[in-house]
Amino acid sequence: MSDTFEAQYDEPDLDPLNAGRGQRLVIISIVLNFLSGALVKTDYFDLAIFLGLWAAVMAIMGVLQLGKALDFAVYKRVLFLVALFLPLINIVVLIYLSVRATTILRDAGYEVGLFGMRN
Repeated sequence: MSDTFEAQYDEPDLDPLNAGRGQRLVIISIVLNFLSGALVKTDYFDLAIFLGLWAAVMAIMGVLQLGKALDFAVYKRVLFLVALFLPLINIVVLIYLSVRATTILRDAGYEVGLFGMRN
């Protein structure tokens, strides 16, 4: 199974604990992005800004942690970080990273739920 895993994903240095943590941060940042976007048009504009900032911080931390855990090349990590500051593209990047982490973790034999890897 190890040869198949390495050949299929070119990710032999999987760090499941950090991948699970990074994926959880990415998923939470997606939820916070949608929540802050919904609150922008309401009277809770200050709360929307606060949640948006937390979403950005969690997204950056999640991308860095996932990039390191899944052994992405440095240029990919930088590209993903730059894409986080582009509207709508940031959501696509976060969803892509979450799906990629889910696939790799499940293929490695870990159980993955709604908010990432289960302990």
